[in-house]
This record gives sequence, C-alpha cells and structure tokens, in this order.
Amino acid sequence: MNIKSTVQNGYRILDIQDHIGIYTDLSDLITHVEQALQNNETSIALCFTEDSYLFSNSIRIIMQCFEMIKDREGTLALIHPNEDILSTFRVLDLDKIINIFPSSAELQ
Repeated sequence: MNIKSTVQNGYRILDIQDHIGIYTDLSDLITHVEQALQNNETSIALCFTEDSYLFSNSIRIIMQCFEMIKDREGTLALIHPNEDILSTFRVLDLDKIINIFPSSAELQ
C-alpha cells in the first residue's frame, strides 16, 4: 500500500494514495501509526482518495489505529473524506470520536 507521510500543523498526515475497496488490505496503516507513535507523534490524520470506500475490514483497521492513538492520549483525524466515507462515519457515530476536517490546512 502506498502511503505518503507528511507533517502539518502538528499532525502526522498519512495520505493513503491507493483506492480503498472491499479487498484492500489496510494493515500497512497500523505499521505507519506505530512508527509515528514511537516518534512521539500522537496527533495523526488520515486522508483517503476521492474514490475510496470503507468496508468492515478497513473500518476495523482504522479503529485499531484509533485505540493505539487513544492509549497514548493522542488524536486521530480524517481529512477531507468523500461523501461515502463521511456517511459511514456518521452512521457508525465515528464522527463523534474521530475529528473530521475539510482540509489539512484546517487541522488543529
């Protein structure tokens, strides 16, 4: 999985460059989050492609990442999610525990 990693406004941004679908293995995301946490980066933001769609396995991985970050008293955010991802987060009430920002410039 191709994940571009940058830092902006105190957040480690993990920009998933590949389209996420039903058969996508997001387990590389856990490795990236673990590396950030080892470097004491506890504010982490995820960004997905415009065509990505989250299924149960990808949601499970995101929640694993959320728990790892929460255990370190950190913050997980989503940047500019597409309507499908935003809808999934709202239906599952994940938008109540994971911050959602319209752009990386608005990370706080």
